Amino acid sequence: MPRYKYEQRDKSGKIKEGYITARNEDEARILLQKRGIQPVSLIETKLFGVQFFTGKVKLKDLVLFTRQFATLVSAGLPINQALDLLARQTESKTLSRVLDQIRKKIESGQSLYDSFSEHQRVFDRLYCNLLSAGEQGGFLDKVLNRLAGYLEKTAKLKRELKVALIYPLILVFVSVVVVAVILIFVIPTFKEIFSEFGAALPLPTRIVIEISNFLVAYWYLIFGAIGLLGFFSFKYFKSEKGRKFLDPLILKLPVFGKIALKASIAKFTRTLSTMLSSGVPIIQSLESCAKVAGNVVIEEIIKVSTKSISEGKSLNETLKQFPIFPPMVIGMIAVGESTGALDAMLEKLAGFYEEEVETAIQSMKQLVEPVLILIIGAIIGGLVIAMYLPIFKLGSVIG
Repeated sequence: MPRYKYEQRDKSGKIKEGYITARNEDEARILLQKRGIQPVSLIETKLFGVQFFTGKVKLKDLVLFTRQFATLVSAGLPINQALDLLARQTESKTLSRVLDQIRKKIESGQSLYDSFSEHQRVFDRLYCNLLSAGEQGGFLDKVLNRLAGYLEKTAKLKRELKVALIYPLILVFVSVVVVAVILIFVIPTFKEIFSEFGAALPLPTRIVIEISNFLVAYWYLIFGAIGLLGFFSFKYFKSEKGRKFLDPLILKLPVFGKIALKASIAKFTRTLSTMLSSGVPIIQSLESCAKVAGNVVIEEIIKVSTKSISEGKSLNETLKQFPIFPPMVIGMIAVGESTGALDAMLEKLAGFYEEEVETAIQSMKQLVEPVLILIIGAIIGGLVIAMYLPIFKLGSVIG
């Protein structure tokens, strides 16, 4: 039977984890209720670290739902009717099923926050906290519109970061494939020709032939090892321990490190601005920001800031302790706190750093492309020269 991981809040408000085995998610919730446990989240555990057939909801479907939900709520339609309508018209089967379950919970008397919180694979804590603030403040439609805008800008930032990372990886992958094809299929043909020369081959040619022989003999082991190494590296760096090792290193990289830092600052300021402008208290807002910071280093700083603010310090005073934040960020936050317009200042900061990320990515692409092409050309050119050296040598002997 499937095994589910659940999270619950203890009496002190801390999140604790546990596991339960059940035939399906509904049965798991019933069993937990019998134990007196009200789960904050419930997720089916993964097989060997991989979850198959999760039925994830695409971000574009989530944004569209949020926009439509805001429109229906502002038009005065009851929440349960709005959810029923949106569940029937969405193209995502997973989202339709989730919305139907949420509607049933709301009709049974459960709050909007609790109903959405039971499906944190679709609606994360930030989403649920904003819904709660909008529901309690009586401006749910405005919060939903802000939330949709936040999701759209976050999605754009993610796309830009993926482009920054994937583009050079594609060039490297293509070059590796080309070199492998040359070594496995082309070089052996030259080797047979050279074997008829009866003379010693130049050193570069002998080295290339030996590499080709090794690759032809053990290609399945080499590519298998690379595949396994890539898979386990990916799983390790996705884990908490791996992120604590990798994230600080990313920020120290020559070019990509600055892009990653600017992206994290943009995400932090955008999230905090959205939550504060929606009426969420700053402590609760910072707790949500830590979850979506995108980098362990920034996440730990936000956690320290949360503790300091709860002790009476201001946000800018706390962030001053960490040189990782540029002076402009500290200065604008200080102005925002002194004028009572922190959410507006944070929004301006987010917009500025989002533009900075986009500009930096374009600059990096212009820098990386010629460098990679030169490296790839040098490798392939070296292989070609190594293969033609014996022919040149033979020509000089004949001449």
